[in-house]
Amino acid sequence: MKKYTVGQMKKRAWKVFSLYVRMKGCLETTGTLIQGKCYTCDKTFPIKALQAGHLLDGRNGMNFLDERGVKCQDIVCNVFKHGNKEVYIPKFINEYGQELFDELCQLKRTPCTWKVPDYEKFIIDIKEKITYMKEL
Repeated sequence: MKKYTVGQMKKRAWKVFSLYVRMKGCLETTGTLIQGKCYTCDKTFPIKALQAGHLLDGRNGMNFLDERGVKCQDIVCNVFKHGNKEVYIPKFINEYGQELFDELCQLKRTPCTWKVPDYEKFIIDIKEKITYMKEL
């Protein structure tokens, strides 16, 4: 069996997590796995055109793979508008509360200390969630 580095496992975890976030967002907004709505502009896109967009920027904090702060976004909102934060943050706080926002901000400042086994477990857990969603 091939041994992976922490960096390689992080990339593998992101790939499966991104799919999970998009599938979850599609189910929540349209009830299908075919298309979903962008969290910030509310436009509908095919699942392949959606991305997993972070409430808070940064790839090194403990919030990176925390599904509470990652929603479906289209490429315009996520990339070209840098997350469309002027919409994302107030909408998120309105829906989930200031307390959760503050908790995620703290996690962003907390360096990720995951090792290969942590990423392996995370990937297994997310794949189980994906399998469940496909069965719905």
